[in-house]
Amino acid sequence: FLRCLETAEAVARKFASLDSSNDNNDSNSLIKVEPGISEVGSTSSCMGTEQELFSGCYSFSSCLDKTYRPIMTRQDLDRTQEWGDHAAAQRAQRVAQAIAKRYTDVSSSSSSSSSYSNKQ
Repeated sequence: FLRCLETAEAVARKFASLDSSNDNNDSNSLIKVEPGISEVGSTSSCMGTEQELFSGCYSFSSCLDKTYRPIMTRQDLDRTQEWGDHAAAQRAQRVAQAIAKRYTDVSSSSSSSSSYSNKQ
């Protein structure tokens, strides 16, 4: 999990560097931590504490989106009973679909409201 965040940090920093006006606080270049897409057998204990993640204990801490609310929390992940990669893959797929729906719904509602206001 922590290695994934280290990799995501490199990507986020690269995206931020491509936009010279970005001060690394743009929410589009921040890492959104989603425990629900982690690998099989993941528990909150193998992820570092939330305090460690967000307080600067890791090099990627400054790249984390502190406002993001995950679909599946670390505590929810601890309560899942998975027996193998297949179960973890199904869980990750459900969470990924929920993430896509969240952002599709947000995008649709903002474009719907703007097209609605244009019709008035």
